[in-house]
Amino acid sequence: MLNTNHPAVALVLLVGLTIIALVPLVSWVTLGNGRDKKAKLWFLGMLFYVINVALFAFQFTLPAWLAFGVANTGSLLMMVFMTESLRQEISNERAQWEWISIFVGAWFCVYLILIHKGYRGSWGILFMGITMVMMQIKIIFLLLKVKAIYKSRSCLILILAFALSIFTNLIRGASGLFEHMFIDLLEFSAISNFFFISILISSILVNFGYWGLVLEKVQISKNQEAENARKQQLSSLAFKEYSEELQELVKQRNQMLMLVSKFSAASSLAVFNTAIIHELSQPIQSLSLCLEGLALNIQQANWDEASKQTDNAKQLTQKMGATLHSLRSLIQTQKTDLEILEMSKILGQLIPIMQAECKRNGIELTFSKPNEEVYIKANKVLLERIVMNLVANSMEAFKSMESPLSEKFIHVKSALVQEGVKPTWQLIVEDNATGFTEDILKTITDPFVTTKLTGLGVGLSFANLILRLWEGQMDTSNRSTEEGGGALVSIRIPQA
Repeated sequence: MLNTNHPAVALVLLVGLTIIALVPLVSWVTLGNGRDKKAKLWFLGMLFYVINVALFAFQFTLPAWLAFGVANTGSLLMMVFMTESLRQEISNERAQWEWISIFVGAWFCVYLILIHKGYRGSWGILFMGITMVMMQIKIIFLLLKVKAIYKSRSCLILILAFALSIFTNLIRGASGLFEHMFIDLLEFSAISNFFFISILISSILVNFGYWGLVLEKVQISKNQEAENARKQQLSSLAFKEYSEELQELVKQRNQMLMLVSKFSAASSLAVFNTAIIHELSQPIQSLSLCLEGLALNIQQANWDEASKQTDNAKQLTQKMGATLHSLRSLIQTQKTDLEILEMSKILGQLIPIMQAECKRNGIELTFSKPNEEVYIKANKVLLERIVMNLVANSMEAFKSMESPLSEKFIHVKSALVQEGVKPTWQLIVEDNATGFTEDILKTITDPFVTTKLTGLGVGLSFANLILRLWEGQMDTSNRSTEEGGGALVSIRIPQA
């Protein structure tokens, strides 16, 4: 088949061709997912080298330009693709394929001319040897850089393989300088056998060295992915913990705001009630004594003393009226703190706080708002206190129920309604708790009237008082049984 001059030569060529073709094929197949663009370039170079060896093996049946010219150009292409593969390991610059093609084409033409002129064993082998040595030195230089990047031990195998190739190419190239010193790989001398074995060993080392490099790169990539996944998991856990801490802080803040609102309302009203009690308790006691004395003098027909008791009673009632007038004037001084409020902003700040507090207690708070903007004239702090107290009252009503409901809700509805000529802002707070008793509904806005076991009885009374100062009003009622029962409180304030 090979048409050699001896069967042993054919056997040697077949064995060499099999080894050189089979080793890169096995390496390529076993790489699996490691076959990236750079690996494809490398093994494409090995393919050209296999073609080179195949043409060399059939040299006895092929013309010289094909068996040696095209074949050795395959070796050159192997060096070119290996160089480009290693270059892409350390740089992302685009390959200059146009100049590479010109270089390979020019080299092929020069080498063909040397073969045609009969200089293959002299100038031709020298030309090829110098070219291979220069390219292999460049490859070793690139391998040193790749080794520094990946800390690869396989690069040492590749450097060893190319160093061995440099040695053989230098000797064969130098043999072209001396007449009749050309080393034919098939002459079966000691030196030709050495070169033949060196070429096989270099080929095997090159394939397994690069195979090891690719596996090391794959392992490094897997380790990096595992490290990134671990960092991402740690980051995710840290973010989750941070988020939970923030949620807990927000929850605590909402609870504190609700408590502050309750204590602030109770504190303000306590001061007001203390003033009323302090200023009116003495006149009331004196008036009571006057009335008792008046009744006694009437029974005894002591009309002079009765007349004096009547005058004293009138003076006491006038004093109480003056006291109430003073307190009313004191409250009315808050009108200087009134401002134009945009209700979408006010409620937009309050609703999330109240929803969070309701959610913590297993209550669903829903909110509906009008399509148009509503502006009223009121005191921002007091208005917020009134709204939060209304919702807090509904929450307290659920806690006092003997049989807790499976579905608890509080609806807050903001709307612009028409009452007479002037539009009025209306806020309705309704729930499905126990609601009010009929007795409570009659006196619920009176001071010290409460539906709670521990209540102060000042919340709705305080709200009603403040609303009247703003020319508003408050209504309380119960939801119908068809609606599921519960309390309904509405407040109305004229639009500014």
